[in-house]
Amino acid sequence: MAWYKTIKWNIPNVLSAYRLASFPILLCLALLGHEQIFAILFCVNLVTDIADGFIARRFNMQTPEGAILDSMADFGSYILAFVGIIKFHSFLLTEGYGLNIFIGLFIFEMIIALVKFKRPAIGLHLYSAKIAGYAQGIFFFFLFAFGYNKYLFTLAMTIGDYALVEGIIIALHAKTPPLNAKTVFNYFKIIK
Repeated sequence: MAWYKTIKWNIPNVLSAYRLASFPILLCLALLGHEQIFAILFCVNLVTDIADGFIARRFNMQTPEGAILDSMADFGSYILAFVGIIKFHSFLLTEGYGLNIFIGLFIFEMIIALVKFKRPAIGLHLYSAKIAGYAQGIFFFFLFAFGYNKYLFTLAMTIGDYALVEGIIIALHAKTPPLNAKTVFNYFKIIK
């Protein structure tokens, strides 16, 4: 039976499913050039991402299927962020190498997940990825609400690069996708 047929529909999983369902709507808004509505709904998605993780941990509602669903929703959020940048703030593509390195690492990690594990996201839930997500969320909020901030951009990209390198190391080593690995060091300690 496929993993998605066994999803337990608790609040965190519903929030993740909402983010996945909102993907085509946000994509259309971006492609049609509706920056303000796109930005508001994208920020709502960022808040629901924080909420689903908090609720899942706080009320012990974590499930392997929910981890995969959340990772797929995160994948969609990254794609939407890239589309939003390209459509509304394309100057970021030439802002040093920060975004381009991040995009390259992101694509490499997704290729590994697709080739090795037959899905677009691994579900590692690394602490570094959570911190990177918060930093990137803050950056995107500020970008759409107040304009570009070079320091927030550099911080978000640097933390994101580190998180992706951690994920790539684990994905290259793992035989099956290790859910909730937390850190690369924790992963290697667990598999001993």
